[in-house]
Amino acid sequence: MHRLFRYNIWFRIWVLFFRPLVRTGIWLNNTTNGLLSRIGRAIDNFLKYGPHEASALSYYALFSLFPLLLLAIVILTLILDADAASNQIQDILNVLFPTEAAAILEDGVTSALEQRGSASLFAVIVLLWSSANLFGNLEKILNLVFNSPVGRKIYERRLVGILMILSFAVFLLASIITNLIFSFLGLIFLNKLNTWLSLASLLVPTAFNAAIFAVLYGFVPARRLRWDAILPASILGGLTFEFAKKAFVWYLSSLTNFSLVYGSVTTVVVFMLWMFVIFCIVLLYAEICAAIDDWLADNEAQHLQQRQPDLFLIPE
Repeated sequence: MHRLFRYNIWFRIWVLFFRPLVRTGIWLNNTTNGLLSRIGRAIDNFLKYGPHEASALSYYALFSLFPLLLLAIVILTLILDADAASNQIQDILNVLFPTEAAAILEDGVTSALEQRGSASLFAVIVLLWSSANLFGNLEKILNLVFNSPVGRKIYERRLVGILMILSFAVFLLASIITNLIFSFLGLIFLNKLNTWLSLASLLVPTAFNAAIFAVLYGFVPARRLRWDAILPASILGGLTFEFAKKAFVWYLSSLTNFSLVYGSVTTVVVFMLWMFVIFCIVLLYAEICAAIDDWLADNEAQHLQQRQPDLFLIPE
């Protein structure tokens, strides 16, 4: 029986491919002092609870983003005309969403511009309430991920929500200004620096995404984490977010026709699907960030134990 198994095709595949991978994984885990196994457990924790939590957060985001866009429209129309405000909102959508999803949401922006005069007070009230719900639930989930001992009070959660909105507004404004600078440089140099500008147009949005992840992991939870754990998780999260945008565009354009299936509610379906993807990325790298932070804490404890001098009892 043993000989039959040795000549089995699955045994040959195991010997050729999987056994070297397992040995390499064990070697990497030993080399990194157990970091690889911690990351594996973090991914397993995300697979158990992350998709359900991301679904709940995408539901709360549904009641947060549209009032936020409406409030942005009201504020921009006080400064700019309707066409310029519409262009700025479209730039914001292109930063947050893939191309196909942003194009679908632009219809809602157009209709909101037509009714901007009667919706400003409603937008402010709903925005404050929904942002508190969204960031309050996000804080609860991140506190569970990071094993925070205590949570914040209600007024502290609302204050954190308002600060997060202001922080995201600053990042989005900086991203829009950066895109305008790249477009201006392209016109000045007549696309002579096209390769460098294309590379910068990929790296700069990734940097903004990583900054948003760093703000989420560094300030939203009640527990303070090491920046040595926050930075790698934030950078990987920013890169994953950019690749997810491209994959989502391919998914919408190649595999499905949401307008044919969902009709008038296509905007809501696409938005919630993209929010689900975003929160899955946020929670996945939150688990990885927590695993790295615990690994750093254990290493620091081991180094402290090794550096402590031995105590000698002096005889009387």
